[in-house]
Amino acid sequence: MKKPSPVLTQTDIDWLINSMEERFPTQKQFAKYTHQVLEKLDHNSGELKTIREEQTLHSHDHSRVDRRLSRLENRSKLSPLLD
Repeated sequence: MKKPSPVLTQTDIDWLINSMEERFPTQKQFAKYTHQVLEKLDHNSGELKTIREEQTLHSHDHSRVDRRLSRLENRSKLSPLLD
């Protein structure tokens, strides 16, 4: 009786390992990629915070100008520019 050959030969196994190494990142490569992504997120979060703070200040300036304009309109008895 002939001995059955293994399902995978060593050549097959080597080919599979090489194929996986080419297609899947190593743990070190994945850690580096993750670090880069998190750095970008931190940078973008910082920019978003700055934009929101500037928007709040800008909104406050609008409120101040609106109040002043309303007082001037009332004192001079002018009709409002916007209804």
